[in-house]
Amino acid sequence: MRKDVSFRSNGRLLLGHLYLPDQLAAGERLPGVVVVGPASSTKGQAPAVYSQRLSELGYAAIAFDHTSYGESEGTPRTDEDPFTKIEDIKSAATFLSHCREVDAARIAAVGVCAGGGYAPAAAVADRRIKAVATVSGLPDLRATVMAAGDWRAIMAAA
Repeated sequence: MRKDVSFRSNGRLLLGHLYLPDQLAAGERLPGVVVVGPASSTKGQAPAVYSQRLSELGYAAIAFDHTSYGESEGTPRTDEDPFTKIEDIKSAATFLSHCREVDAARIAAVGVCAGGGYAPAAAVADRRIKAVATVSGLPDLRATVMAAGDWRAIMAAA
């Protein structure tokens, strides 16, 4: 089951989807997972795939558009700012901790690609995130791109 949700991060409205198991007992409190996708991804891409699967396994999972991405507020658009993304992850953990279906003592984060760098950084700063899993983690995409220069240099380096 997917629910449209929204929450605030640094004063900006972020939009997301909360994925829950189809069969949920009354009063049941699930472990929650913040799903963080690759750089420039939105809630309907990789985070949706991981969140849907996690919900099938009995978790409450949130996929969301980071600040300045997708349907969420923020400018400049699609700004790959690691500090803002880390704050967004912490704000998503806050949102999950207030959901009636979620056990606030059991919140984790899953990071895919660049999200695999952001999720652990958020967990270091937010002790409510009790576990982290990464898939092909990338620590700091902005620094990597800036160090490489223009796209031709990036492609040559690849």
